[in-house]
Order: sequence, then C-alpha cells, then structure tokens
Amino acid sequence: LPQKSGLRIAHLSDLHLGKVTSPPHAWIFKTWLNLAQTLDIDVFVVSGDLVHTPDDILQFETFERLIGARDVLVVPGNHDVLNPHDAKIFHERFGTFPRSEIRQGVEFLLFDSLAGITMDEREPEELERHQEGRSLKHGRITQDQLQRFSSPRAARRIAVLHHHPERHIH
Repeated sequence: LPQKSGLRIAHLSDLHLGKVTSPPHAWIFKTWLNLAQTLDIDVFVVSGDLVHTPDDILQFETFERLIGARDVLVVPGNHDVLNPHDAKIFHERFGTFPRSEIRQGVEFLLFDSLAGITMDEREPEELERHQEGRSLKHGRITQDQLQRFSSPRAARRIAVLHHHPERHIH
C-alpha cells in the first residue's frame, strides 16, 4: 500500500454472521481482520447484513468480540433487523439512525434504509416473509432522513446505507 496520507477506511458489507457455510462466516471475518491489522485501518464501516438471521443476539456479540476496540460504524441491513420500526436490539449496539459521525474531517452519513418504508407500503410477499420471521427485502431513504444532513459538518461526506434502497426517494 502507498504511505498513509489520510483516513483509511475498510468498507464491509453482507458479513452474514451465523449463516451456515463452510468455512463459517465468523472464521472468514476473523481471518480478514487479522489481515487488516497490517493495513493501518482507521475506521471499519459495515453497510448492513452483519448477521444472517434478524435480531441474532449471539452473532451480534460474536461481531463485537471479533471487532474489539476498533473504530466501527454500522448501519442496519435487511438481515439485521426483523422489524425496522422496533430495532431495539440493533440500536442498543450501534445507535439510532439517521445520524452523522465525523472521523478525521470526514462526515459519515449513516442511514437506516429499511425504516423508510412503512409496513403498510410493503408488498404482500414481503409481509408474508416477515410473518415467518424472515428478513424484509426493500429499503428507502426518505426526504426526512436526507433533510437531517442539509448542513454539512465536514468538507468530505460519505453516505452509508444498505444495498436495498428503492429507485425513488420519497
């Protein structure tokens, strides 16, 4: 790597800790973290799907143990939260959304794209999945969420959201 001259960010997504695979996702993540130690990372950004099963407390604890004292910003994905309007387990660990965090002069805009769609607006197939305890599929960034960031707090800004926003901003 070139000599470090600013904020070094590791962007992670879709870790799906707890998913049954060989080797286990937690082992893959731990191996990657060991490699990352040589990269002098300042902040780890996880853009959703930290766990595979919504509200999996054991896997959230596994992530916290593995990430240790590293600086980490996490936004929820569709596998992290069973009900986006009652995300207490996730919010207790990673804060509430939307919000911004500043690291070395860079403002991270942290969104919860799942909270942008009410349950009444969701498709019947999605609601059926939800009734079975499975994850929702779609997300949206609302105008209300965007307005919270209308006044920049830093010259550089990075938006962090999960990979399921709809095409339209409402």
